[in-house]
Parts: sequence; structure tokens; C-alpha cells
Amino acid sequence: MISYASMMEEDRPVIKNGVWVSILNCSFSFFAGFAVFSIVGYLIGLKSPVSDKYSSIGLAFIAYPAAIETMSAPNFWALMIFITLFLLGIDSAFSYVESTVVIILDSGRIKQ
Repeated sequence: MISYASMMEEDRPVIKNGVWVSILNCSFSFFAGFAVFSIVGYLIGLKSPVSDKYSSIGLAFIAYPAAIETMSAPNFWALMIFITLFLLGIDSAFSYVESTVVIILDSGRIKQ
């Protein structure tokens, strides 16, 4: 929000926009929960030996690949999960760099 507020005009509703971002983020997380628990339920239904690996890194790197290999077109789904994890990593890196750069630029030490 610091970098977002820094780039907006002064008369824009920052708090309203922040509330909307929070609502949309929570909605997306709620929807993602259905994807996560459906995969875990699918593995439990298959009586998979990795059905108990649903916490932390085990979900992304053990449970999801085990579920993907039993689905139809596993190469497509494996590519989709790889692209998703890759883009999540890139997005996190952008947010870290952006917030640092905006604070440095706003401090006035570097001329734009």
C-alpha cells in the first residue's frame, strides 16, 4: 500500500481502494481453499500414501504432483502448476523490490 499510495494523486480514495484489495484478496484465498481441499480429499479418496502430506511445502511438492499424475493429461496439469509456482515467485520478488525502490525514491536521496 505504501508504493500504491505513493504513486496516486492526492484526492484518490486510498482507504477505499485498500479495503477493496483486501476483500478481493480474501475472496481469492477462499476460492483457493476449495482447490486445496479438493486435491487433499481426492488423494484421501484414492487412499494415496502421500495423502497426509498436506501441510507446508508438502502440499505443493508432494501432494499436488501425486494427484496430478493420476489425472488425465498429467503433463498439461504439471505445466500449469509449474507456471503457477513460477509466477507466484516472480510476483513476490516484484513486490519486495518495488516497495524498497519506492521508499528510496520517496526519501529524496535519488532524483527521478
